[in-house]
Amino acid sequence: MSWRAQVEKLLSTAHADDDDAAEAAVLAMIEAALTAAALERPKEKRRGGSIPGNAANIDRGWEAADQRLHEDYFSPSPTYPEKLFRRRFGMSSRLFDRIVTAVTENDVYFPQRRDTIGVLGFSPRQKVTAALRMLCCGLCADAMDEYLRISETTASEAFVHFVESVLKCFGEEYLREPTAADIAHHTAINAKRGFPGMFGSLDCTHWEWKNCPVAWRACIKTAMEAHQ
Repeated sequence: MSWRAQVEKLLSTAHADDDDAAEAAVLAMIEAALTAAALERPKEKRRGGSIPGNAANIDRGWEAADQRLHEDYFSPSPTYPEKLFRRRFGMSSRLFDRIVTAVTENDVYFPQRRDTIGVLGFSPRQKVTAALRMLCCGLCADAMDEYLRISETTASEAFVHFVESVLKCFGEEYLREPTAADIAHHTAINAKRGFPGMFGSLDCTHWEWKNCPVAWRACIKTAMEAHQ
């Protein structure tokens, strides 16, 4: 099973109002993605800089894209409400802010910096959003260009740095063996969902989800068919 199929299956089990469940699902799918990235990651090429005769880099206007992202989701009066944030990012805005802060403090790749000619680079928010859209929505790196104005190469770099940083920051807490308190907590959550006494079950990934977001339906259907 591909890592994208694992991501889609794990997301289908996370409860919309439970940040603990969302964190666990995000961490599990990141671990799967990191494993796949390690296997598929090509040998890093040395950047050669500008070459006479080659086309100039595209001026994507990423500063305007970052401002638009802020206005859409992170301003005091965002364009899109929290409900749509959860659908598109796979988590609450509070959890997103926590992850952005953690990876920015852990990895020098994420803080916003100026390049050698003084141009301001991508914000931590843009880089994390690109990585999460690839994880949560199954989008390819090239799809980040139109909205976030991030090239395929940069989006791929952000993805790898993101999964490695999240595992360093949160892996010890969320990828360990469950404690008695964890078991009691998640058993109570599943009891509310109609599965009393259940801690976790792969069988429940086949449970019909009538309110599945439209954007995920084809992906989840494909993942379920792969297990039949």
